[in-house]
Amino acid sequence: MQIYRRGRNLFMICDTVDEFDWQRDMARLATLPRQAEWEVYVAQFQGCKADARSDEKWQMMERIF
Repeated sequence: MQIYRRGRNLFMICDTVDEFDWQRDMARLATLPRQAEWEVYVAQFQGCKADARSDEKWQMMERIF
């Protein structure tokens, strides 16, 4: 995983296996012990509330090039 910041925008690049399912695996990630702490931390860079859901902060992008 790589995260880049440009102003208030964060871009996360995830290298995954073919079996990776974004919805399923992000739901599992949400159950990990320090995930809530991570969500509060990145919220300050994304200009949203600290209690915003992950899907309110991170959205899929389409690769165009």
